[in-house]
Amino acid sequence: MSNIDPRLFQEAAERIDVWRRPLLVSHEKPDGDALGSLAAMRALLRNRGITARALLFDSFPDRYALFSAFEPMPVLGRDVKEGDLSAHDGVIILDTCTYNQLSPIANWLRATAAPKLVDHHVTRDQLADLELIDEQAAATCSILYDWAAAVGWAIPHEAAQALFVGIATDTGWFRHSNTDARTFAAAADLASGGVVPHALYQALYEQESRARVALLGAALNTLQISMAGRLAMMT
Repeated sequence: MSNIDPRLFQEAAERIDVWRRPLLVSHEKPDGDALGSLAAMRALLRNRGITARALLFDSFPDRYALFSAFEPMPVLGRDVKEGDLSAHDGVIILDTCTYNQLSPIANWLRATAAPKLVDHHVTRDQLADLELIDEQAAATCSILYDWAAAVGWAIPHEAAQALFVGIATDTGWFRHSNTDARTFAAAADLASGGVVPHALYQALYEQESRARVALLGAALNTLQISMAGRLAMMT
């Protein structure tokens, strides 16, 4: 069960429902939860007739090539200029709450009068007019799942896939200590709706390039054990 008051979820949903072209942003060097939350939020909003734009500051890593199957996300400075951002009537900040992780548009965020909404993480700046903060959530995608459930938003297939990727990667594929019953319940519900976990795992972790495997082999070849087996080092 989410630690966020359902009334706050409802207030956030009502605010967004009057936006027509919100901007969605996350931190630099995006990981699975950042990319998952951007793709999921965009799909959730577009399913409600809201034309959201998910903006990146960097091209996403090869590890997350599966997101290439979704609608492309433009990159600031390559596909979109800062001057273009004035066309947006709201901002949703995902998977970060600090200006230093949003440095490419930090000054623009401080200056814009567009309403802002933010979620996730313990360490945070005062970025937004409304915050959805759940410090116990396993991932930003977990918060988005809870939000959709709380306000009755339908979860289209693209959003479900993206939510599962974000939750699974931020929990180390359900191995880390932040994995709890709530995490498994969300994953089970997404899987029952058509997400195929083993296919996503294969796309994320079983598509290594020859060069990456060779690099791992070279690193393992430097392995040294010392302190009576209590310390292992490799370069």
